[in-house]
Amino acid sequence: MNPKTLLKIAAVILFCAIASCCSSDLDFGQINDFSAEPEIAANLAYFELLSNTAAPADSVGTAVKFDLLNESFLRDNLNKVTLQFELESKEVKQYKVKITFKDDADQILERITIDRNDNFDGVNKLSKEVTYLKSDLDFLKFAKVIEFKVTKIGVTRPIVISDDTLKFRSSAIVNLLVQ
Repeated sequence: MNPKTLLKIAAVILFCAIASCCSSDLDFGQINDFSAEPEIAANLAYFELLSNTAAPADSVGTAVKFDLLNESFLRDNLNKVTLQFELESKEVKQYKVKITFKDDADQILERITIDRNDNFDGVNKLSKEVTYLKSDLDFLKFAKVIEFKVTKIGVTRPIVISDDTLKFRSSAIVNLLVQ
């Protein structure tokens, strides 16, 4: 036999072996069992106040539009949300921050307070982490505004440290369940 003929026969046998081993029972219904849990990290707010601007009145506040969950895909597949807040200042224990979530009608849906009772790092930071699961997430779906209010607490006279700045950071980690 000619080597070219042997090579052709070997190629045909190899092709048949490969084709038959790859054609086992395939289950295309597995796609229905697919589930993913993507995670989205987003900043909510960041601001800095010089100590002399945070102290003249009892409190300073601002409100921002909350549109993190505007998309129906996000609202429908929401599984868990973790809100993280951090307050930093040389006199951090003299401040209290109220974070208020409101709807279109200016109704309060949820309020979170950060004060001296929260996680203190022993130097100059207070932090708080709040996690909401499944049914507790309804207020986030309707929230349109987040209000931040910084208040000096337990001080009879303003503490003025000329080089001090109050820094506020907040973020959200949104977990989705996609099936």
